[in-house]
Amino acid sequence: MNIFKKLRKEKGFTLDKLSEVMQFSRSYISMVENNRANPSAKYIENFSEILHLNDSVTAQIYIAYGLSEKLDLNSADKEKLLEQGFIEKDDTDTNSQIKVLNKPYYNIYWLLSQNDNDVVMSRNIEYDFGHIERESIILTQEEKRKLLTYVEAIPMLRDFDVIEENKED
Repeated sequence: MNIFKKLRKEKGFTLDKLSEVMQFSRSYISMVENNRANPSAKYIENFSEILHLNDSVTAQIYIAYGLSEKLDLNSADKEKLLEQGFIEKDDTDTNSQIKVLNKPYYNIYWLLSQNDNDVVMSRNIEYDFGHIERESIILTQEEKRKLLTYVEAIPMLRDFDVIEENKED
């Protein structure tokens, strides 16, 4: 389920009530909740304020949608987001500022090695007449373990490729 829809329902808001309070059209909110439109920074800001979301959740929503607004995070949240691969330290800045990645990606090794996190694989399925639906499955612990084995092998495969290239020279 879309994070906006999930949070709205958890906080007991209907689409109509949220539309009224946020001053965004019901159809726009529905489009965001059904992944037919990306939320604007203003939308996320209003949504977070009205639903009283904590800073960490709000930051993760901004990051998930690639919005690079300045984030006010505590050090534990920063470390977790660094580890996940959503943000990076900007070494060119003398104050060691945190930079939000424009296209954030989880660190796949970290993600697969966490036993308490669900890993979701999704893909678009195109039907007749251009209708596209998103299919998602949650990987089992066994599937995560197998994928982690493959991920751990990548550095060895790269080393092998370099050796083979050197042999050809």
